[in-house]
Amino acid sequence: PNPTVMGTRCHQMAMPVVYESALTVICDSPFNYRDQPGADFLKLVPATWDETRYIEGYPGEYIILARRSGPVWYVAGMANENGRSCRFLLDFLERERYRAILWEDAGDSDSEPSHLKKERFEARAGDPLQVKMNRGGGFTLLLEPA
Repeated sequence: PNPTVMGTRCHQMAMPVVYESALTVICDSPFNYRDQPGADFLKLVPATWDETRYIEGYPGEYIILARRSGPVWYVAGMANENGRSCRFLLDFLERERYRAILWEDAGDSDSEPSHLKKERFEARAGDPLQVKMNRGGGFTLLLEPA
């Protein structure tokens, strides 16, 4: 059986990027992650970071943080119980074009916290990005040079 956790699946997926150590948030049985939505992202998160950029946030309400490992950027956001929609620029990117994968709260993740949506697209340095974080929600974004 899956454990009961606070927040949506995307909120939980954002924790290894936002927090300093994934060991504090991914510490239960691997059985609990097997075949779960978003487990593919957890396989990609590195153990160390080369660079960290604060994007935006407010203490106790939300945070959006970007971290780089090698040429790959990982962007994650977490919201409190109010949720929110955020628009920010990918102005921290060094290269022109990136392949992007976004894991974001599904429309019904307030009532079904394990639901998420996954989208692939091309992103460019400086592009605006709009994300929605549901109540107790979050998102993760992977940006690889194209």
